[in-house]
Amino acid sequence: MTQQSYKDLFRQTLGFLVKVVIFECKFLSKLLSCQLEVGYRLKTLILDDVVNKAN
Repeated sequence: MTQQSYKDLFRQTLGFLVKVVIFECKFLSKLLSCQLEVGYRLKTLILDDVVNKAN
C-alpha cells in the first residue's frame, strides 16, 4: 500500500467513527430524555399518592 492509500483508509475510518459517535449521541440523548420523562411521571405519581394519603 502506498502512503496515499493509507491516508485514504485513515480518512474513511475516521469518517465512519465520527458517524457512529454522532449516531450514538443522538440515540443516547433520546434514551436519556425518555428516562427523564418516565422518572418525572413516576415521581409525580408517587408524590400525588403520598399527598392523597396525607389528606
